[in-house]
Amino acid sequence: AINEEEEMEKGMDEKIVYAIEYDPESKPPLHKNRRFQLYGVIGLLLLAVIAAGAAIGVGGGETTIVDAKSLQGELGPTNAPTIYLTPEEQVVYSFLSLHFSPKVREEGTPHHMAAQWVLHEDSYSQDILKDLPNVSGSLDVQFLQRYVLAFLWFHSTNLGKDPWRSCNPPTFKNMNMNDAMVTPSAGHFSTNEDDADGDADADGDTCTFLQWNRLENDAVCFGAVPGVNRWMSSADTCQWQGVDCSTGTEVLGLDLFWQGLSGTLPSELVALTSLQKISFAYNQFTGTIPAEYARLRTLFALEVHGNLLTGSIPDAYYEAASETGALVLLNVGDNQLTGQLDTRLGLMTDLKGLHFFDNKFTGTVPTELGNLRYLSYSRGYGNQLSGSLPTEIGKLRQMNEFWYYQMGLSGPIPSEIGNMKRLQYLRLWGNDLTGPIPEEFYSLRKLEQVALQENSLTGTISTSISNMMALEALRVSSNKLSSTIPPEVGDLISLKVAWFHQNDLTGAMPEQVCARGLIGLQADCDPEGAAAVECTCCSSCCEQGLGLGTCFFREGYGEPTLPPNTFDAYVMCDP
Repeated sequence: AINEEEEMEKGMDEKIVYAIEYDPESKPPLHKNRRFQLYGVIGLLLLAVIAAGAAIGVGGGETTIVDAKSLQGELGPTNAPTIYLTPEEQVVYSFLSLHFSPKVREEGTPHHMAAQWVLHEDSYSQDILKDLPNVSGSLDVQFLQRYVLAFLWFHSTNLGKDPWRSCNPPTFKNMNMNDAMVTPSAGHFSTNEDDADGDADADGDTCTFLQWNRLENDAVCFGAVPGVNRWMSSADTCQWQGVDCSTGTEVLGLDLFWQGLSGTLPSELVALTSLQKISFAYNQFTGTIPAEYARLRTLFALEVHGNLLTGSIPDAYYEAASETGALVLLNVGDNQLTGQLDTRLGLMTDLKGLHFFDNKFTGTVPTELGNLRYLSYSRGYGNQLSGSLPTEIGKLRQMNEFWYYQMGLSGPIPSEIGNMKRLQYLRLWGNDLTGPIPEEFYSLRKLEQVALQENSLTGTISTSISNMMALEALRVSSNKLSSTIPPEVGDLISLKVAWFHQNDLTGAMPEQVCARGLIGLQADCDPEGAAAVECTCCSSCCEQGLGLGTCFFREGYGEPTLPPNTFDAYVMCDP
């Protein structure tokens, strides 16, 4: 099986962080990061603090450190007594209120907890704050990045009560934490007495990351990757597991697949203005897709598939596409999204990967899909669409993988499919497609896997199938195909699997096909019924006309392939 990350990762991961190289035509230059002027803010605030202190006679005594409830009044009039803060706290809270969120002053929020961490736990940030008057422009970005990433951890763990699968932060020592909060590094997916997630050493900076892997049967297991830097360690943020800065110092990508993140997708990530890739697939995020992400002018990849997201794709993404055309990969599959597929998808002309599978979308496949001239990978299966495949798919000349199965499509396979010369993987099974397989289809010489079963296709299998020399799997079962199986199928030197059963085919299996020694050859050759196809080399024989599930495995051909396992969150990969 082709796993979920094969869809783009083989080429995307190296290219997304240098996404300007990913478009063969000229693209807008990478948006220069908006530098937050911490230096200026610091200077003004320190002058204000000094002036205020002189005016009311502050001097000589110790400065009082207060909790966030006392700070909330700074945003408006208050009758509370005047409280004095250290210069560092004045700067941090005012800076973060201005450039991140006023919630930084609200106790019990991830915004506040992250501020407490940079002030009292993070030695890296404290080193910056010790030399406030000399903070440079490069350090303000580092400080903000550490705060934002700490916020992400608190936000996606319910303030630490629901830690990630692996590489959680070291134990907090100086923060006044809520008693209900667990030790942050006490990961809840331990697989042996030493804690496979590396969190047995709660105070260390390194951990053992649990990296997901998809097996050949589509099951998922986790492999241990030791010696990586845990989240919110003393290491540079660019060295934290799941953070990608490429060769620079600014965060360009966040890659946290299958790590148990929960809550809503945080819109606050737009504070990382150089983000190019957000990959939060197969977690437990709820709510809607933040429209705010569309403001990231350098965002090239958004992967939020495999969560519990609702709503639809926000209008802001289509509007941004018409202005900047930044997105190259959009994967919102395996959620609970609703509504119709918007015709404005056609504005996202830089897309190379578009995936909306396993949602609750309705309507039709928009003809504007044909405008996506670079589109190479698209998975739309498992929705509730209607109508036919538009002829405009013939414009998708870069298409490599087209998986539009089990989504309610009807009508014929458009002959324009023959223009998709780069196509390697085609899955249209489980629809209600009618008419013959167009002759143009057989000109797709790069096709490796074809799945057209469980439709209502008629006509014959063309002798032109001999052109498809790369074909490894041909599944045309459970249709209404007639006549005989052409001997030219035997010319396909790469063929391993061929399903011809549950059709109106007759005659004998050609000797040329039998000579191929296919590992999965199925036809309507059941000797217990009225065998329509004579086949002594078939691995399975079926009885024509009895519907699905009436094929019988023949002795001497091993065991039939089992369906994919259900995902098991606790399975460790074999060493």
